[in-house]
Amino acid sequence: MRVVAVLLAILVSSTAIAERWYIMSSGTFDARTAVDLDSIAPVPGYPGTISVLVYVHNGINTFGCSPPLDCIATSQLTYYYVDCRSLQATEIRRIPMDLREKVIAVVETAQVVWFPLIRRYIDRDADRDGGSRVRSEIDERHRELLGFCGLYNAGKLSATLTTDGRR
Repeated sequence: MRVVAVLLAILVSSTAIAERWYIMSSGTFDARTAVDLDSIAPVPGYPGTISVLVYVHNGINTFGCSPPLDCIATSQLTYYYVDCRSLQATEIRRIPMDLREKVIAVVETAQVVWFPLIRRYIDRDADRDGGSRVRSEIDERHRELLGFCGLYNAGKLSATLTTDGRR
């Protein structure tokens, strides 16, 4: 994780190195998801919105990370603005990395585009009686952000955020 923190400090031009990570999940072959606790802060101009840096490492598994074209990564740092009450988010910066955590690209978002973490739709064919049902679908690309919002909304991160008098 220290490599990721130093890398982030250089790439994001931050004055402080991120050192406090909250591990949200871990799995086989060293796969893990974590959030940088020092990145969680209110976003000026967006009431109720916070910023958060999410790290996802898929172990030995790869995933497509385009753009850039033909991008394949095993881990990624993504900086989001998120409104955990409405479960809306926007990606601000994405840094995909290869197996050795070498940066493949730094993708800056040109304009803020909000997306729902859970998409709700009406399934008109769901009921045998000709009725319809409201269905929910989780955006798999941002599952870790939904998990973060669950912890944040439940107050599970409150004590962690105030540790060492930082917040």
